[in-house]
Amino acid sequence: MIRCLAVLLFLASAAMAQVQPIEGAELPEARLKAGDAAPPLHIAKWIKGDEIKQFEDGRIYVIEFWATWCGPCIRGIPRLTQFQRKYPEVEVISIAIWQREKTQKERNTAVASFVESRVELARVKQDPDLAMEYAVAVDQDRETANAWMDGAGRIGIPSAFIIGRAGQVEWYGHPYSKDEMTKALDAYVSGQWNREAFNMEYRKENAFVIARASTKAAIREAQAGGSMALALSTLDRAITAFPTVTSFRMDKFQLLLTVPGHTKEAYEYGSQLAQDEWNTSSVLNAMSWMIVSEPELKDRDFDLALRCASRADTLENHQDSNILDTLARVHWDMGEKEEAIKIQERAVMKAPEKSKASLQETLDMYRGSKAGS
Repeated sequence: MIRCLAVLLFLASAAMAQVQPIEGAELPEARLKAGDAAPPLHIAKWIKGDEIKQFEDGRIYVIEFWATWCGPCIRGIPRLTQFQRKYPEVEVISIAIWQREKTQKERNTAVASFVESRVELARVKQDPDLAMEYAVAVDQDRETANAWMDGAGRIGIPSAFIIGRAGQVEWYGHPYSKDEMTKALDAYVSGQWNREAFNMEYRKENAFVIARASTKAAIREAQAGGSMALALSTLDRAITAFPTVTSFRMDKFQLLLTVPGHTKEAYEYGSQLAQDEWNTSSVLNAMSWMIVSEPELKDRDFDLALRCASRADTLENHQDSNILDTLARVHWDMGEKEEAIKIQERAVMKAPEKSKASLQETLDMYRGSKAGS
């Protein structure tokens, strides 16, 4: 049975973004806003394209930040190549930041080798989109990243910025999320772009990102034996600030479950959370799965787990294989083996092809254990 931690179901936005590779880094507030002059570029080496010392009036630029170790960045290369082909009047510059090599020379060499490898890959695969058909450069130490990424409160790559004809920042964000970069560019070119609306929306999103990172750090510390009171107060502040975001309440439920001595409080909190989310199948399913699957949990409230999983199953009209899998697990752990097998059979039947094997493996385990008992 293969599952991600249930709480990951509720992580918000930037699903493809890599996290800044600095442990314990202070998350910056956004100082760089739409309408501000674009910071200068501090480039150690231009790998492809002509050197740009300053932004030309009348030209539009897209500055993308990436790294050779960043999977989502690499997967995005064809899309950025297609973007450059679609907008030939826009100068796309892809700047490698946060490289893990120790020296600037090693960073320059690593990026150059990577760019060359993409040319060869495009040739072998006969797919020109695989090559990086735009300008590529390497950050000078962390100077460009500090000015742009930290300045905008960006903590993940890939990230991109649109620079307008007057050399001002117009937009920044994840370049491949919901085509937001393309939509922003089209709006800017057509004269429909609203900087103030973007700044307001981004401030809200950035506040959530900072709250999210703060709560995750506090939770990790509490689970490692640190201050439970600090973790709970951090979560409570986030819940107050973002009352409609269920993920913070789910985090609190999971924290109470996983830290010894708080089980009773966890189930009291969980009962209220289940009541509040009684019509949200994903939340109920995740709560039930937490209860039955958390390895260190000694006292499992199977009644709450069963209520949550059964309600989730009803909400989805008994068609969701993941929820059926959870419900079967609850019955199995309660000793109701025949009912668990019957439900797991339905889970296998309803599952998409890519999920059948793992659910069938669970069903085989149930059948084998029952036959041997």
